[in-house]
Amino acid sequence: MDFRNFTNPATGHSPNLDNKVKTFSGLDGDITTYLSDPDKLGELATAANKAHEMGEFTQPFLDNVTKYLGGLTKVVEGQTEFAKLRKKFGSKVSEAIAKIRQLDREFTTDLEVIDAKDRAAAAKIQQRRQNTLKEVAVNLQQDLQLQAWKHQNNLQTAQRKLKTSQERSQIQSELAEKRRALMEKVRYGK
Repeated sequence: MDFRNFTNPATGHSPNLDNKVKTFSGLDGDITTYLSDPDKLGELATAANKAHEMGEFTQPFLDNVTKYLGGLTKVVEGQTEFAKLRKKFGSKVSEAIAKIRQLDREFTTDLEVIDAKDRAAAAKIQQRRQNTLKEVAVNLQQDLQLQAWKHQNNLQTAQRKLKTSQERSQIQSELAEKRRALMEKVRYGK
């Protein structure tokens, strides 16, 4: 059957679009031209095959996008963990973590603004970022050590109080026993 006499109502709706399709893919926007000629139908099949190959080529990039979006999800979850950290470790540690995140965001945006032509400035910003993050990390480590020391100190104090309480109760029970024995001696003369 010859399809050349049929017209596709979708063609001609936008010659600009048809031209872009033809320039990009090398294919005609009207499908009826391929249905009427077996050679052109072969061209269409080859183009479809190439599109499939291109899809396979872009799959790793799509996987990377999936990983990136997963990372963004983790960042959002990290913000909820921040509140838990504040409750658990106190304000100094949570403020240090917040400062690290804020600095990381600032430096990330600075790096995004710089284009590929200015690699030297990017290296300087990266170095400054590393130095600042190291400084904050040292402060965070000191704050964590302080929190650990306070916690250990509280444990030692509690242990000392417990030991003192046990010794006191032991002494009191011994004194009560001696008092009872003395009272029996006084009462019964034994």
